[in-house]
Amino acid sequence: MRCAVAEPDMSPQKIEYCSSVDGSRDWYFARSAGAGCDCVVILHGHGAHGDQFFSTEKSAARVEFLTAAKLSVITPNLRDNAWMNPAAVSDLEMILTRERDRMKFGKCIFASASMGGTGALIFALRHPELVDGVAALGAASSIRRYRNWCANGDLPIHKNIMAAIDAGYDENSFAAHDVCAQAARLTMPLRFYHSAADRVIPVSEMHALRSAMAQMDNAEFVEVPPLAAAPYWWSDHDTPVEYFCTAVTDILQKIHG
Repeated sequence: MRCAVAEPDMSPQKIEYCSSVDGSRDWYFARSAGAGCDCVVILHGHGAHGDQFFSTEKSAARVEFLTAAKLSVITPNLRDNAWMNPAAVSDLEMILTRERDRMKFGKCIFASASMGGTGALIFALRHPELVDGVAALGAASSIRRYRNWCANGDLPIHKNIMAAIDAGYDENSFAAHDVCAQAARLTMPLRFYHSAADRVIPVSEMHALRSAMAQMDNAEFVEVPPLAAAPYWWSDHDTPVEYFCTAVTDILQKIHG
């Protein structure tokens, strides 16, 4: 947050790259607020792409918030519905290493919802040295447990999610990417918001991580009350996104004191 004056051009730049894992081509958006500014990494949800944050009308207020706060932004595509599988972890490590050198940003925090929030937790587990804080909004904290829950889910999207997870994981990677099982590695400030009535990812995922981190003092967990009249099945799943700005502000204050 402590940085030079923001650059006049704050439009996101689309950057393509070739993965060192398998040679596949992918892309991400990066928007620099100036050297020394902190950076917010935003991972998209299932079924969306790396342009979700900058292209949807409902993100406008959050884009404006990050602009006013002089925060740089990186929004990777990461193989579409990868659920932060090993290849996605490797790609994101490369992206952040490259952009830290190019953008010269300060602290790096993640603020993401649903699949994005799940991915943020997994990446923080795998590379805590690259993550200074995490805001997870309606996320899963054990990729294997959530995959198994989706097998019996009551929404059509659950089977689609299960298939996407199965495509990128095996038994070894399930264990290596289990956030609850290795929660002690999450030593950075963590804020977790989850709706009590979430039908896409159950609130029990948040409760499980809260239990796993019970002896740690760096995390805060907030169960969001259900909407009085949720018009769509995904309404309560999306509710925690309303806390995006609050969580980002809180984490940065915690980091900088």
